[in-house]
Amino acid sequence: MRCSCGALFLFFALSVPVWAQNRWNGTYYNRENQVTLRLHLDEAALDVPGYAFLGKVRGYMNGGIYNIWLLTDFSERKGVLTLRMSNDSGSDTQQIQLEQLSDSLFSYRATGGNEVRKAVGRKLVKIPAAFTLTRR
Repeated sequence: MRCSCGALFLFFALSVPVWAQNRWNGTYYNRENQVTLRLHLDEAALDVPGYAFLGKVRGYMNGGIYNIWLLTDFSERKGVLTLRMSNDSGSDTQQIQLEQLSDSLFSYRATGGNEVRKAVGRKLVKIPAAFTLTRR
């Protein structure tokens, strides 16, 4: 039986998107702070709830926090994902580092100060600068 090189190339070319899918894509959640982080780093494919006019984005964070935080930039180095987030009004930015601890557990660490807040009673207070997220 003889295999055509063209057919073999076509098979591998069509398989690459499955192999190349970013391992960070997914939904992450922290119950204590009620924070949800959604990422799709391969392409802008996520709709931000209540912000359809923005079009598709690569990531956002919402939940029990004040405002929605949008992913503006990201990089990965030595197994650590660095996210640059901006709140929906553009007035605050936050750099976050994600590191995988196990199959479904990740560490969240705000670097350069923590700007993400949540409403507690009638006050806005900063969420912890470090906590764990579970991949859903």
